[in-house]
Amino acid sequence: MVCRTDSGGRTSDRGISGLRHALALKQPRTFSTSPEATEKRAVGMTGDGYLIEGAPATPETVRDIRNRITRFSRYHGATEDQTGDIALAVTEATTNVARHAYPSRSEGTLDLCSRVEDRTLTVVIRDFGVGLEAQGANGGLGLGLMLMAKLTASWDVEPANPGTRITLRFALTE
Repeated sequence: MVCRTDSGGRTSDRGISGLRHALALKQPRTFSTSPEATEKRAVGMTGDGYLIEGAPATPETVRDIRNRITRFSRYHGATEDQTGDIALAVTEATTNVARHAYPSRSEGTLDLCSRVEDRTLTVVIRDFGVGLEAQGANGGLGLGLMLMAKLTASWDVEPANPGTRITLRFALTE
């Protein structure tokens, strides 16, 4: 999973390997949703990064992620207005996963990685669903995408084969 941008704004995976290593040194915490799948999900936080892997793409997970990203952005000095924008954009992105990535309503998962570097909060959400091409047939007005564009400093949506990767970047004021 990609969670870091280079000086040209391109994403790379250098940051996630360091985050995974740091999290491996800690006891992974788990989601507080359905207990039967707890062992499948790892959640962890280091000083500058946050990682969730294999979370179920459900409304309960969307709520949990919203709460976690709110705490994470506050921890890194986001203002209340910024925290609200970050929480709303991440909620829209994860809601899109829950609604569109797995149209047959089969069990699906998502990964989320957030990282702060040089006063920029980057959040990457990845699903393993049907991908962008098939999602067009799922309906929707694209309002969530327009909202994400308005609330972020920059953003990208790209195919992840399988699935989709959404990268949201937020400039944190000093």
